[in-house]
Amino acid sequence: LILEEEPRDRAAVGAVFEIAEADDTLAAQAAHMLVSALSQTNHYRDWVKALELELVSEVDPVSRLHALRQIAELEERQLNNVPAALDALLRALEVDSSVREIHEHFMRLASSKEDYEQYTKALTLACESVADASLAQELWVRLGEVLKDKLARPGDAADAYEKACEAGGDQPRLLIALEQLYTEL
Repeated sequence: LILEEEPRDRAAVGAVFEIAEADDTLAAQAAHMLVSALSQTNHYRDWVKALELELVSEVDPVSRLHALRQIAELEERQLNNVPAALDALLRALEVDSSVREIHEHFMRLASSKEDYEQYTKALTLACESVADASLAQELWVRLGEVLKDKLARPGDAADAYEKACEAGGDQPRLLIALEQLYTEL
């Protein structure tokens, strides 16, 4: 009750974290209380910690996706921790690779070859596991674009575009992109 009435009470926040970490049966409830209380404060590091704690027991994909996107936003905008934001976005892609905003957010933050390499790994896993043909095609195209434009790997990009054609049929834009890539090889 103290935490609900005064979310800035550091002792109450600490006590609830201790309860959550000590008792698995109370962890989910404690994490939910912490997230609710800390969202009213500027204690962003604790808020992220509470969201991570909440993810441990959360199985609902929509809730997991929401928490991971919150973590990414907090890490980027409040804590200036871009690598942690990128990590949260990669984990969000594992939950649902169809959310275009996650891809856009990642591409906006990515700045190094390593970032793009991690993204291509996540995209490849998503491409190989998705059942919807149009989503698979979209993901293969996205992968091809990253391989071509960010990693300068035209051969791998051509492979991705070929798989996009296999997934969703030949489309003029894909065939044009493939033709351009073949001239670069």
